[in-house]
Amino acid sequence: KMDSKAVCLETILPKITTTAAIPNLDVLLTLTKYCQKHLPPASVQSRELWVINKRKQIRKASEVYFSAEFKPAADWETHQRYLPGADFLNADYVSDCVDPSGWREFFRATGVREAPDNGVEDFAMKFAEDKLRSRFKNIRTVEKRNFGYDMEAEEAEGQRAHLEVKGLTAEGPVELTGNEAEAARVHGQSYYLCVVSGIPKDPALHLVRDPDRVGVKDKLTIRAADWKRERFPDQS
Repeated sequence: KMDSKAVCLETILPKITTTAAIPNLDVLLTLTKYCQKHLPPASVQSRELWVINKRKQIRKASEVYFSAEFKPAADWETHQRYLPGADFLNADYVSDCVDPSGWREFFRATGVREAPDNGVEDFAMKFAEDKLRSRFKNIRTVEKRNFGYDMEAEEAEGQRAHLEVKGLTAEGPVELTGNEAEAARVHGQSYYLCVVSGIPKDPALHLVRDPDRVGVKDKLTIRAADWKRERFPDQS
């Protein structure tokens, strides 16, 4: 009797790993389905595969994310326009199965990604910029300049606005620290905290004007240079 697991490990798997030449698209799909059926995820751990994306292109597993059809814990595909360049797995892999959890485990072992690096932050910035255009003019991104806010813009009346963006996957408190808190204090009414909640599936934008006024200050930081000024005498 043919040992399907051995055939997969010795003959088929080497043809679809990224150390092999890129295979034909239909062949890749067929061979991958065969391996997923006969191999436990541990057998393919750290062996990166060629995979098919939604545009019917072949990519390395580490370059794509789980599409909505795989029912991942976080669905990054639905609002992918806020993640430029994100690539998602083709749904043909799971077209004939009811529960895609086995496929998730298999592809996770081969390198398919659950979420983008800095995904929450990048998503929040793109989403906020898109929504804020209905209220502000001349929005420009300045987060790399370390001003204590991410964007500058103009109100309808022409006043400058300073916008700090924070992204959340779950509801909870938002903190402004360091130069963010200082910028909020200095700019007052022209400083807006833009909270993007519900990332990635149900994003919504919330604006808090003058967060220095409404925020709770329950932390006081004493710098090392200050607490070291007076040293208690050593006991002899």
